[in-house]
Amino acid sequence: MPIQRELVQERVSTAATQLAGFARSSRDDQRTWAIKLLAAATRDLPPGERAAVQAGFCEVMRMFELAETR
Repeated sequence: MPIQRELVQERVSTAATQLAGFARSSRDDQRTWAIKLLAAATRDLPPGERAAVQAGFCEVMRMFELAETR
């Protein structure tokens, strides 16, 4: 089954917007929220979409400097 790109983009965008709301929090708090947001964004997805959302969210975390860059 092909990955539903619009669904993936929507989930990543929603999680990124929510994470931006925690920009004033400490780094540890931001990481905790990022993990919770990612879990919520992927919980009901099949494996293909889940992996795509996780990859997109990793890019968001790099943007917020919450993850190592490649």
